[in-house]
Amino acid sequence: MQPSAFPRHFLRFMLPPLYATLLFGIYMAAATLVQGEPLEDFHLVMLVVVIYAYLFASLPSLLFAIVMARVQRRRDEPRHRLIVASIAGLIAGGLLSLVFGMGASAPLFVPLGLATGLGVEASILFCDRQERRQRRSDLPVRLHQSGLN
Repeated sequence: MQPSAFPRHFLRFMLPPLYATLLFGIYMAAATLVQGEPLEDFHLVMLVVVIYAYLFASLPSLLFAIVMARVQRRRDEPRHRLIVASIAGLIAGGLLSLVFGMGASAPLFVPLGLATGLGVEASILFCDRQERRQRRSDLPVRLHQSGLN
């Protein structure tokens, strides 16, 4: 029995802006500390960044979820899914880089997209593996309860 598709699709839609914000926040914090400046109101800045991330990256996230659902339906091999997710993230990052091409952080969107796509699909693969492992560990209990043991 396959894991439920709805949580997987929902996560593929909701996680990319959150992961990208997390990675971007780590970069911003490191850059700020390297310059010797304090991290004042960093949590408020990150809240604004995550809101903007969901506003501007909702369409790429939706496309990512659709592409990955089709890829998984056609070829459910983890390595293939990770490669396609990385490429899709790279493309999304490139498109966002073109949209925000005037800012100083625009070149960051390409590697950020790559890492985000890879991270989201790796998280989903991890959840799938845990769900399969849980079902396997429940099998002896279900067999015993059904009297087939």
